[in-house]
Order: sequence, then structure tokens, then C-alpha cells
Amino acid sequence: MSATLVQDGVGNNVFPNIAEADHVAGRVQMRKVYGAVLSANDDTLLTAGIDLTTLPADGNVDVVAFAWGDHTTTRADAAAALARFPYVKDPAAGGTYDSGTGVFNPVPSAGARIVIGLLNTVTTIVGGTPVTTEVETEFGGAILPRGVFTVDSVGPVVLSPVPNWGSTAVNRWAGILANPQAPKCVAVALLTATSGTNSVEVDRLDARAIPNVTPYPAAPNGLASEGLRYAYGKVPIFRPGDKVILRNGATVELALIQSIDYRGTITFQSALVNSFPSGSKICAIVDLGDMQASVGIVFEQQAWTRVFSDTLIGGAPDAAYDVTSFPIAVQNIGAETERWAIVFTSSTAFKLIGESFGQIATGSTAADFAPLNPITNQPYFTIDKDGWGSGWGIGNVLRFNTLGARKPFWLARCVSPGAANGADGVTVDLRGSV
Repeated sequence: MSATLVQDGVGNNVFPNIAEADHVAGRVQMRKVYGAVLSANDDTLLTAGIDLTTLPADGNVDVVAFAWGDHTTTRADAAAALARFPYVKDPAAGGTYDSGTGVFNPVPSAGARIVIGLLNTVTTIVGGTPVTTEVETEFGGAILPRGVFTVDSVGPVVLSPVPNWGSTAVNRWAGILANPQAPKCVAVALLTATSGTNSVEVDRLDARAIPNVTPYPAAPNGLASEGLRYAYGKVPIFRPGDKVILRNGATVELALIQSIDYRGTITFQSALVNSFPSGSKICAIVDLGDMQASVGIVFEQQAWTRVFSDTLIGGAPDAAYDVTSFPIAVQNIGAETERWAIVFTSSTAFKLIGESFGQIATGSTAADFAPLNPITNQPYFTIDKDGWGSGWGIGNVLRFNTLGARKPFWLARCVSPGAANGADGVTVDLRGSV
């Protein structure tokens, strides 16, 4: 984590201006941001989470937020996670499709999202109540363009022109679901209508994560044996079970998603208390969990092996730190998530080594030990001199872990080719209870 604070209302405090070349060719940029509690105590921010409160006015720019990994996760790690199959096959929905008659067996339910093999043809759907072509994508391991459709109603549905299906007219269809092993991404959608007290209609269920270019870059293989790669460069931003926040000016309300009709209807677990007209914003929440500085395991070790194990390696020394009477103290403003080793260089002198930070300080049992965090200029932790006792020898180790009151999340900005046509910023909201 850097010492740079993200200030409210300041432009370019996460992403730089979009370069002209990016507007021409398209680009995805990613940044790791930390939500942090910087109080001079160990108070807890309960059920912390982040959401986006605005979306870019520029239609060629989209921003999604997601949580992945921890303080050691690199940009390459997060990008690889984002590239996993966003969608997987729904094991409860599927069957055959006859391209000659347009008959599904069984018939998909209205509002379902399905995939049909279209081989190498971009096909328009005509006849009956239209089933609209949304995307061209890949399904399973085959590198074949397939079509993903939202079902308005079924029957008969005719593919025009009829693609080259090969030797048979009967092909497979399958329902698709958001991949639970892929990062849960969030972005703002706009309400197009309120269907009732417990449901709303939104203008989108996906956000762009790959620029709108042709051909799309190949995504690495995902974890699922069957899955959809980037669906037209997009990732799902709502899932059943998500907590969402609705906003209309000063009116704000939290709700829990019960189900999603992929025509754009979101149904909530309970009725909404407030009224949200068309144009109101809705965004799912990325859960960060409770945020509080704390101390984890504490134990003594006879010899330093240069391995930050959470269990004892070898034997324990004769000496012991009295953690019961003199607990290691931490505050939200200074503590970091780190594994620490205090290694004795004499019977009273020692050095402090962090698994990530390396050796950063030295100290003595004759004085309280409070090494400063250079980011906040406050102690990482404080060890009371009266807890050491006697009997320490060269090479003896005090091993302990600390947990910082900060949680990382990622922002991914996707710029598709096209002229700049409005503001490209978003606003991030960190929330929780105290």
C-alpha cells in the first residue's frame, strides 16, 4: 500500500487521463485500491464494502470494481482472474435445438439466457417474438463463434440465414450462469422501470471488460471444464444473492437480489421501502468483510529458519514473551497485514524482519518497541518491555502476525475505440457500520 490518499472530488486520483492512442486502439487499465480505517484505536468497521455511485458519461468507457486476492496479489494475478470464464453452463438448463424447425426440446423459460451453437456464421434471429442476438462468444473448449441469446419467448424461432450446421439439424442449447469461481464484478446500471415494490428493470446486466474491438483477444482457459469466455467483452455485474444499493438523489436503500430475469428484471428478497423512478442508479456491493487491526498467532521458536511458518518449527526456547499480561498492541492507523519475526542477536538485542517488508528495525528488551510505519508515521505495533522476561539467547525468535484495518480491491477501466464523448470518471463509495 502506498502513502497516497484518494481524495474526494479530485480528478485522476486513481487513473490518468485517457490518452488519444487509447481512444483509437482501446485499452484496459487496472489499479489496486485499499479501503482503510485510519483511526488511532482498534475499533471495527463492520461488514465493510465498496460500490460505485456513478458511471462514465463517455459511452466508450466502462469501469468495474472487484475484490481478488490480498495485499500480495499483483496486477497480473488480478488480470488473470478477470480473464476466467465469466459464465459457465447451467447444469439444470439445456437440451436440443432443431435449426430446421426452430423447435427447442425442452423449451427454455422466458427470461433465461442460453447459448446455441452457431458455428462460423453470424446469424440474425427472425420469426415469432424475436430472440435477440446479444453476443458472439466461445462455449466450452471449442474455438467456435457461438451465439448467446436472451429468450423473450420461444417458438418457433428461425435462424436466418440458416447456418451450416453440418450433417444434422439437431444441435445443443444450454443455459448459462455467472461463474462462481470468477471475480464478482460490480458496476452501475440505470433503472428503466420499477416493475413493482420488490422488482426493478435495468438497462444492463453486464459491463465491458475488454474493448469493443474485432477480433477479441483470446482469454486464457478458465477453471470450469465448460464455460463462456468474454461474452462480447463483458462480465456479469449482478448475481442472485448480491447485496445492492439503489440511489435516487438523496434517497438510498439497500436490497438483496433474489432472482434475475435476463431480460433485465431484478427481483429482491423483500419489498423496497422507497420509490425509485427510471434513471435511478443500482450497483452491487463488493464485500470486504470486517476491517480492524488485530494480532494473530504469537509463539516462540528456538532458532530462526527464515521460514514464516504459522506453526512452530523445531523446539521452543527457554524464554517466553508474556503475551497474556502484556499483549502486543496495534491500532488501525499503523498496523499492516504481515508476518513478523523478532530474531535475537544477543540476550537483549534483536532485529525485526517482516515476510514482505524484510528487516526494517532493531530493538532491545530494555525499552518498549514500536517500529514506525512510514506510510502513516505511526507504529506497526507496540511491544511492552516488561513482557520479555529473561533467558533469551542468540537466534531465538518471537513469531507473530498482525492484520491491518485495510482491504484491497481492484478497479478495471476499459476504453473501447471511439472519440471521447464525455466525462470518463466514476465515484467509489466505501461503507460499513461502527
